[in-house]
Amino acid sequence: MKSSRELIGSCIGRPQSPKAELLMQDLIHDAIKNLMEESYLYRSRRVDIAPILAEADATWPKEKLTREFTHRRWIPWSQNRGFTQGEQRLLNSPKGCDPIGTPPEEMSLGFVIPTVNTWCYKCELVTLQDSIPHLEHSPYHFNREAIAEPLGIQNFLFHFMCHVCKAPPTLFMIRRERLKVQLCGRSHPFLPKPPPEIPKACGPIFRDAMGAAACGDLHGAFYHLRTLMEQHMKDQLAIPLTEKIDGDSLCAQYNQITDPTVRDRCSLKVTFDLCSANLHNRKGTVAEYEGAIETLKTHFKLVEILKELTSKPAQ
Repeated sequence: MKSSRELIGSCIGRPQSPKAELLMQDLIHDAIKNLMEESYLYRSRRVDIAPILAEADATWPKEKLTREFTHRRWIPWSQNRGFTQGEQRLLNSPKGCDPIGTPPEEMSLGFVIPTVNTWCYKCELVTLQDSIPHLEHSPYHFNREAIAEPLGIQNFLFHFMCHVCKAPPTLFMIRRERLKVQLCGRSHPFLPKPPPEIPKACGPIFRDAMGAAACGDLHGAFYHLRTLMEQHMKDQLAIPLTEKIDGDSLCAQYNQITDPTVRDRCSLKVTFDLCSANLHNRKGTVAEYEGAIETLKTHFKLVEILKELTSKPAQ
């Protein structure tokens, strides 16, 4: 964040203001930036208001500050691109600030929409992108009372444009539930390219595993990883994909044609069994998923290294 900036929204006449409001601006900004730069759906971040609670005193104790900053209404603000004339007219409408006497937890609090490094669907790279100015008002007519939510619950739609190609923006939907922010939508899906260690033929299945894990479906991720190993081993053994074979037997046959160095250091058997157990029992952790990924990468990397060494003529 910039060292000097406008405090958007209202602050209260107390020793903690405007420091508390400025801290909250930074905390919201950073939480949303970290969330969006992951670029996956259904990931969430929590705004940690510990720095604000550290400013508590007898008049404004922690409980009071917690209630206030958990519920205050967030107003997004973009510093990156200019408004159209129509947008400017909406912004200049005689709205005013929070009325005198508004309870602290009902007062508005602005924050700057972050500039983020995220995937550009046109460049097919991670690029720097900034926000098109956000409008609180909608030019369309809808029933605000029908979609009203409790205090501290909000939905934001942000449009981000790539600095490089200036393609039509990507739309992000972020839901705020008090201090939790969750990425609920992205108009142009993004899944990273498989790491170079993964064989090209396994790439599509690996991407499916990443997509499932990215959206919180670890059971699906383990399923895709097991499918990847099964199809790879059948391919190496010249077994038709449609042929049914027990997993233990498949792994045993694959180990017979695998170099002992690879088999001893990172056999696929343990990872295959782990994925099968987590799939059937609907359990498993992120750490186990990430460990399985590392085993696969190491396995395929060792295979390629040994293949390259054996293909070179003796010196």
